[in-house]
Amino acid sequence: MRLLKYIFFILLIIPVLNCQPEAKVKTKEEAKHIFAKFYVRYLQAEKELKAEASFKQGDTISTARSIVLQEANFEKNKMEIQNLGKSYGIRYSFRKAAPYSTQYDFEFGNEQIGIHKHTVQMEPITAFYIKEEIVKKTAGINLIWEGQALSKDQELVLLFTDEQNKAFPITVSGPTPSNSIALSSEKIASLSPGKGRLMVIKKQLIKTKETNFTKITEMEFYSNNLDIEIVK
Repeated sequence: MRLLKYIFFILLIIPVLNCQPEAKVKTKEEAKHIFAKFYVRYLQAEKELKAEASFKQGDTISTARSIVLQEANFEKNKMEIQNLGKSYGIRYSFRKAAPYSTQYDFEFGNEQIGIHKHTVQMEPITAFYIKEEIVKKTAGINLIWEGQALSKDQELVLLFTDEQNKAFPITVSGPTPSNSIALSSEKIASLSPGKGRLMVIKKQLIKTKETNFTKITEMEFYSNNLDIEIVK
C-alpha cells in the first residue's frame, strides 16, 4: 500500500517538473525591456506640428533592437513608419499644420506588449519681450515671457540673428525663480551691434523608468521672431 502511494505521488509531480523550464522561458521573454523615445516640435511662425517616436526592445539600450508595432498613433492619427537603416532603426512620424496644444497623446503597442498610452505636455512661450527698447551690450538684457518659470527639466535657447543672418545662440537652463531672466554684458558680448531678431526656443527633456519601460520625452517650441536693436 505504501509503495502504491509513493508511485502515485511521483506521477503527480512529473507534470509539474516538466512545466517548470517552459514557464521560466516565458517569464524571461515577457521581461524584455522597452526603450521608447518620444519627440514633439512646434514652429509658431509656420504653425507646424511634428511628432516622432521610436521603440527598441532588449536588456540594455546598447543591445536593444528596433521593433515594429501594430499601433503607433499621435493624437489618434496613424503615424508614418520609416526605416532609417541599421544604425537608426524604425521611426514613426507625423506632421501637420495645427494650433499648439499644451498636451498630446501617443498610443502604441502590439499583441506582445499590449496597447499603451503616453501623454506629453509643456507650456509654450507664445509671447515675450525685452525690458529695454534698445539693447546696450554694456548693460545686458532682461527677457520676460508670459507663462511659468522654467523647471529643472527645461531650458531656453535665445537665438539672436544679426543683419547678416549670423546666429548667436545663448542657452539658459532651468530652474528659474520666475518667468524672466537677466543676461549680463559678458553673456551677450558676442552679439553684433545693429538691427536683428530674437527667437526663443523652449526645450524640455524628461526621462522616466517603469517596470518594463524606459521612456525619454523631448519637446521643443520655436517662437515667433522679435525685432531688436543692439548698440555698443
